[in-house]
Amino acid sequence: MIKLSDLELITAKAKIEGLKTEIAGWNEDLLLNVSHRSQCKEYNPLTDKALLFDLMVKYDTSLCRHHDFVYIESDYTDRDHKASVSFSSKEELPRAILEYIVEANNNG
Repeated sequence: MIKLSDLELITAKAKIEGLKTEIAGWNEDLLLNVSHRSQCKEYNPLTDKALLFDLMVKYDTSLCRHHDFVYIESDYTDRDHKASVSFSSKEELPRAILEYIVEANNNG
């Protein structure tokens, strides 16, 4: 997977979810989900841990550990379309999970 910026990654995930999005703010660091009543709310699974957890459940995503190696896996995709994402610290974990879900959806 090509390394995406945070904004590109969040936008890709929103697209998979079928959400209509717009960028708000001068520095393009806030992505908004536009609801059916033209009300906007922040959509950022990189900082919203509850949203990230909901996505992990929805896409049947698990963290696994084998000795000193930690990886992400899911039964959501078939064996021919497995995605893999590496990460080395807990700070990188939200992004790794989101990258995994986006990659698995693009391959599956």
